[in-house]
Amino acid sequence: MKHFFSLAFILTLVIGCTNNQDSPRSSFKTILLKSDAKIEAVPDRASFYVELTCLDRSIKSSKECLIQKSNALTKNLLESGVDQDDLFTTAIDMRREYRWQNNTRVFRGYQSSTRIRVKVKNIDDLAEMYTKLLEDKNLNLSGLSYEHSKLDSLKNQAYLKALKKADLLAEELVQQLPESSKEVLKIGNTKLTASHPQSQPSYNYEMIEEEVSKVQNRSVAINPGMISVYATLFVEYQID
Repeated sequence: MKHFFSLAFILTLVIGCTNNQDSPRSSFKTILLKSDAKIEAVPDRASFYVELTCLDRSIKSSKECLIQKSNALTKNLLESGVDQDDLFTTAIDMRREYRWQNNTRVFRGYQSSTRIRVKVKNIDDLAEMYTKLLEDKNLNLSGLSYEHSKLDSLKNQAYLKALKKADLLAEELVQQLPESSKEVLKIGNTKLTASHPQSQPSYNYEMIEEEVSKVQNRSVAINPGMISVYATLFVEYQID
């Protein structure tokens, strides 16, 4: 019996200690912040599309024409410094072509076409290369866009900038509150759910959004001469 009462007494002490440890945590206060950031960089890569078309009343001749044009374009681009791995055929099409004449549809021939994406890793080569291709009447160019070789690194920098902005804002807020210290509870790039203590949920301050730079639906935007990378972070702080 003595052993039984001793064990029961120890269990009571353990449970009591556990409850005492949890009770302060049940009334903690938090601030949830949204922070936006933008990093700008000069693009160092580019890409565009080249469309080739051939029209002939013979299917075979139309195909052969398209092959010849594709081979000539590939040779031209390789000589201009483009790597073979940076040429991507994105579409190939073959269809009948007609024209209207005296209210009658007249068969013109078979039109074959292909669309090739060209990636330029050295942006210094772009101006001369693009101008040379534009002078070729057999080619149609479109979709010129600029890129950056270290986009992931720029994205990381944008997140770090957003975190620093959130931290500075949290410091300013704590100075205006009775609390004197803060500690990060959660960080996310999507909207977080605020932590609500079970006993006193009113201790959580409402979300404060920092709208210094309006983040668009896309994370990367191309402006004249610059690439803008956007990032959004939600950071929750416990304050004491």
